[in-house]
Amino acid sequence: MSLTIQLPFSIEQQLRDKAARQGVSLEKYVAQVLSSGVSDANGQQSPSLTEDDLLLKINTSIVSQKELERFHLLDKRRQAEKLTQQEHEELVRLVNRIEIMHAERLKWVLALSTIRKVPFSQLLVDLGIKTAQ
Repeated sequence: MSLTIQLPFSIEQQLRDKAARQGVSLEKYVAQVLSSGVSDANGQQSPSLTEDDLLLKINTSIVSQKELERFHLLDKRRQAEKLTQQEHEELVRLVNRIEIMHAERLKWVLALSTIRKVPFSQLLVDLGIKTAQ
């Protein structure tokens, strides 16, 4: 099947860049992106990742130990009101990176809870993921 769509140049360029970074053709990359959002006849999203894939993603941190240590050091300096402007900017970048990592992790936990057909909160308990009280 063939489909033609008109995209703004900036979006097309982003798609081309992402496809190139993954080493796949633009057509294959767009097909992957679209298939990840397509639902089956029951309205359920087709899982493209296995439980093992999801568990690996959940348990793999994109934030290095060095970055976490730096975050804690800068946070202590912030609490002591001793941050420089440059350190403040670095702390904001680290906080954003950590929050993105947590959001991605929760996305994978939610996908796993869907595959296992268990409530999200139960899966957090099953995986030993502590929530803020």
